[in-house]
Amino acid sequence: MSNRTGMKTLCAVAISLTPILANAASEQEGVEACVKAMVSQIAESQGASVDYQIGIDSSVSTRKLDRRNLFELAAKDSQSQKVVARADCIVTSKAKVKRLTMVQLDGADARESARG
Repeated sequence: MSNRTGMKTLCAVAISLTPILANAASEQEGVEACVKAMVSQIAESQGASVDYQIGIDSSVSTRKLDRRNLFELAAKDSQSQKVVARADCIVTSKAKVKRLTMVQLDGADARESARG
């Protein structure tokens, strides 16, 4: 393959990837999708609605999501601030929840349970 043909191919591939990258959601959107899924699951198990807010101590950036992203979540009681639930959440680059796994409070590290 000549250099000219190689450059055309490279440019074509780069241009074809642009729409994929442009549609990627932010890390903030991924976390919000995970939190909503976790709250929904907690509310369903309790049979009552659950209020929530993402804590100010959460470190969430505005960077674009990768193809597969893992977030470790912890739900705290609003009064005592005690952790009452933990979950692993995997989202796609478009902030679609692929899997939400509730983790035992005294169980293995969240990253370990998400790999299984």
